[in-house]
Amino acid sequence: MPSTYIKSATGSQMVVTGKLPKKSDTGTFMNNYGYGWFAKAYKGHYRADHGGGIDGFTSDVSLFPADDLGIVILTNQNRSALPQVLRNIVVDILLDTPETEDWMAFLEKYAQRQTKVQEAKTIESIKSVRALEQYTGTYTHKGYGAFKVVKENDSLFVKLPSKTLWLNPVQPNVFETYNVIDNIVESKYQDKSINFITNFEGEIFGLKIELERRLDPIVFNRVPLEKKQADQ
Repeated sequence: MPSTYIKSATGSQMVVTGKLPKKSDTGTFMNNYGYGWFAKAYKGHYRADHGGGIDGFTSDVSLFPADDLGIVILTNQNRSALPQVLRNIVVDILLDTPETEDWMAFLEKYAQRQTKVQEAKTIESIKSVRALEQYTGTYTHKGYGAFKVVKENDSLFVKLPSKTLWLNPVQPNVFETYNVIDNIVESKYQDKSINFITNFEGEIFGLKIELERRLDPIVFNRVPLEKKQADQ
């Protein structure tokens, strides 16, 4: 790869925000964009970075060209702030930069904020709109296959071949999903949203779910109860 392209890719080609330095940290400023890389100054060190994420994973790749340093952080958490925090901790140690932030305290505050946001979304009145049993059943799609929505105790779960999702009600017939790992709900990191669809009689006949960000929500049809009983 030509060195001129690397310089252009990791250099500033566009201003994203005019991020100004703080009095407590005059070396951290700028927020520009190159060819696929964010260009920033971190405590006096030039940094080109980009994060990434997909279901169950969050990552960060950061390059410090003037310091001959590159850092890759991979985590198995959804929409996590951990990669950036770990990167900053590692950089502070390796480059011996001044401590301007308590990163562990930052993570704790971040987790608390996420919890408060989640709690605010969950309204008790929403839960009583429809009995949970009315959502249960098998939902199918010709291309994506089938999965079950089941009720366990006072909650709904989606049972997929590779994982289980807990459904949290946020609006009538609308649920946010959260991964269940080792019987523990990862309540801080939301996965996808599900919207159950009703007919004119108010009966649920399917659901919509955003499986891929660039596509419209996919509609899964609910298998009628009579058909399930006949198949048995």
